[in-house]
Amino acid sequence: AIQTITQGNPNISVQFFETQDDFTNGNPIFNLTNYANNAPNQQLVISLLNENNCSITSTLTLVATPTPVTTAVVPEYIACDTNVDDAELTGQFNLDGIYTADYAGTNTVFYLSLEDAIIEQNPLSGTGIYPNGTEVFARLEDASNNCLQINRFSLTVLPTPPISMDDAFICLNNPLVTLIAPIGFDRYEWFQRNGNTEVSVSSSPEVIFTQPGEYRLLVSYIENTSVGQVECSNSAAFNLIPSNIATFSPDPQVVDISANNSITVFVQGEGNYEYALDISGPYQDNATFENVPPGVLTVYIRDKNGCGIVNRQVSVVGYPKFFTPNNDGANDFWQIQGVNSLFQPQSLIFIFDRYGKLLKQLPVSSTGWDGTYNGQPLPSSDYWFRVYLEDGREFKGHFSLKR
Repeated sequence: AIQTITQGNPNISVQFFETQDDFTNGNPIFNLTNYANNAPNQQLVISLLNENNCSITSTLTLVATPTPVTTAVVPEYIACDTNVDDAELTGQFNLDGIYTADYAGTNTVFYLSLEDAIIEQNPLSGTGIYPNGTEVFARLEDASNNCLQINRFSLTVLPTPPISMDDAFICLNNPLVTLIAPIGFDRYEWFQRNGNTEVSVSSSPEVIFTQPGEYRLLVSYIENTSVGQVECSNSAAFNLIPSNIATFSPDPQVVDISANNSITVFVQGEGNYEYALDISGPYQDNATFENVPPGVLTVYIRDKNGCGIVNRQVSVVGYPKFFTPNNDGANDFWQIQGVNSLFQPQSLIFIFDRYGKLLKQLPVSSTGWDGTYNGQPLPSSDYWFRVYLEDGREFKGHFSLKR
C-alpha cells in the first residue's frame, strides 16, 4: 500500500493512524505487516511527509472481503494408526502427496486452523503425524496472492490391529505343531522367512507347521470407506524352535556297591531335558542321582518342550543288611539286588556261616535264600557272602538273619 501511495518515491514517508485523535496525539500504527482491521470498512488517517518537511493528510478505507470457506470436494484422506500401544489414533500423512494428488498446478498452502489460513501463518508441508479427525485448511490463491477460497478437509486415522506371537517348539520326532492366531481380525497371512525372503504358507487363522524356522504372522483390519476398502495391517515375527525326544548316549554310568550309589545319565538331542527315577517324578535338571537304592531301576528322561519321554532300566548292585524269614511276606528272602536273569545272569553268589562253611550257592534268577540249610532253619546270626559278578567284579560282605 505504501508503494502505491508514494508512487515509489523513497523521499516520502507515510504513517497510518486509526483515528484523528491518534493523528493529533502522534500515535501511529506500528504493525504494518500483520495489521488486523477492526471493522468491515475501517477508515484510517494517512500522513505523508516529504524531504522538505511538507506534509498532507488523507484517509484510506480498509475494505474486508469475506473469504469463502468450503468443504473440499476431494477424496477422503486416510492413514493407519502408527502406534498400537497407546489409546490415541495418530496417523502419518504426506501433505505434499495430497497437494500433488488434488491441488497440483494451483497456488495452495495448507494450515491447521482457519485463522492461520486467513493471515497465512504456520503453513504445513511434508510428512507429519496427526491425530484422527484433524482438520486441514487449504488456502487457494490467484497469481496476485488474492485468496480465492479456503477448503477444509479432515484426516481420518483407522485402527491398526495389535498382535504379538511367542516362540513355540516343534518336535523333530513328530514334526507337527498347530498354531492358532488371535481372533478378531479380518485377514490372516502366515509367512516362512529365509533371510530377506518370505514365502506365504497359509491364510487361515489355524495352521499346522512341519518345519522349524523363522516365521511371521500378519493380521489386518479391513474397513469400507469413501475411497474403497482400506486395510490396516500389523505383524509379529516368531520362531519355531526345534526340540526332540532324548537319546541315551552312552549308557548311564552307575556307581554301586558303595555307601552312596549313584546313576549319571548321558543324553543326546536338541531338547531341554529333565530326569527322574519314576515316570511321574519328581523330575530334576541334574543328570546325576545320588544315594540311589540298589536294585533294577528305571531312568526316565523327559523333554521339557513336550516331545516325549524315554526310559532305560539300569542295574544298581547291592544287598540287604538283614532279612527276617518268618513267612510274613516281608523280607522273607535274602538276595543280591540289581542282578537277575536280564542283568548279569551268569553272576555267582555264595553264602557262608561265620566259620566259613558254605551254606548256599544262590542262583541270581531265584527269589533268594530262605535261611535254611538242608531244609533246617538256621538261627539268628550274622552270615557272610561272596559274589562274582558277570562283569568281572567281585565283592563280599555280611548280613544278619533275624527271627
